[in-house]
Amino acid sequence: MEGFYNDPEAYFKWEELEDILPGKAHFTDKYKLPEHYTFSNESKYATLPYENGGGGKWEQGIDGWTFTTSKFQENIRPLEKYINYFAEREPESSLIYGGKKYYPNQIKEMFI
Repeated sequence: MEGFYNDPEAYFKWEELEDILPGKAHFTDKYKLPEHYTFSNESKYATLPYENGGGGKWEQGIDGWTFTTSKFQENIRPLEKYINYFAEREPESSLIYGGKKYYPNQIKEMFI
């Protein structure tokens, strides 16, 4: 998070979104580390492309945001961990894990 706060461009972009959507603005993925659940191909630490097992990827569709895990992420964390993370930290986002899509209402039902 330190990198985010020390990056004026990223911080001000977030601040503008926060003014428009209070409490719903998303931090940039630029500084996320590989250990983070939603480490993505947008991180400066993603040295491999998504297709080769690097970070996952975020996509915005008509039903909101969806995060697709990479093979790397699926190898280090089971589905249950992602379900719990998304239920607590990304309650309005969908998850694609192992090629299967889980919508927010399904994630809430599966939360342990």
